Amino acid sequence: MPVFSFFFFLLTLANLGLPLSLNFIGEFLCLMGLFQYSWYFGLCSCLSVVLSAVYSLYLYNRVAFGAQSKYLVGGRDLNRREAYVFVVLLCLVYLLGICPNVLGNCLL
Repeated sequence: MPVFSFFFFLLTLANLGLPLSLNFIGEFLCLMGLFQYSWYFGLCSCLSVVLSAVYSLYLYNRVAFGAQSKYLVGGRDLNRREAYVFVVLLCLVYLLGICPNVLGNCLL
């Protein structure tokens, strides 16, 4: 399942808060606001971001490189429709990460 693994890896990187992804913008703004409010809460939230990144990488490692289950016989890779859905989601995540003002101007 190399195509699914590739899409899952890109979405896991976006979940980690990779720069130029939508999650990076949200994490950056939350951390900036928390550090202005209190150093203690800012450091606690930084710890939670690091723990979330460690768990996401562990999850990807177990799903993509783990042993194949005997209950999932005859697994197949993504079909064309599923791949199109992943491409649309990836484009939204990374394009809104590059140009977050597109979404911000619509909400204000």
